[in-house]
Amino acid sequence: MKTHNVGFDEHEVLHNLTHYLPAQNPLKDFVHHNTLHAFQNKKFHEALLEASAIFGYKTYLSIADFRQRFANKEINEAVLDSVIVKAKGASNLPVWKDKLLKTNYDESVSPRIGSLRSNWKKYYAINL
Repeated sequence: MKTHNVGFDEHEVLHNLTHYLPAQNPLKDFVHHNTLHAFQNKKFHEALLEASAIFGYKTYLSIADFRQRFANKEINEAVLDSVIVKAKGASNLPVWKDKLLKTNYDESVSPRIGSLRSNWKKYYAINL
């Protein structure tokens, strides 16, 4: 049985952070580093959601873009209906279609990356 230690394990934290940070210092010339490397072991949409929360990446088109594509017939209505029915059931089609096409949603993204640094600077006068 694994027990949870409530203490701070700096080695574990640093090991986990290395997945999110480049392995080398900034270089004079371009060197590619895949910032999504830390998410490659997750399911695709789960990884997109987490990357969006951490880095503030916009990982999907906006609802307005999807609605415009639907209005332009780039998204087939029969396909949309089929997807809704499969996910939510035929009896829920009108409700979910209305939510997709008419309800306003907050799509703002506030990245967590940088917020720790700014809070340390603000509250402890330490520039990480």
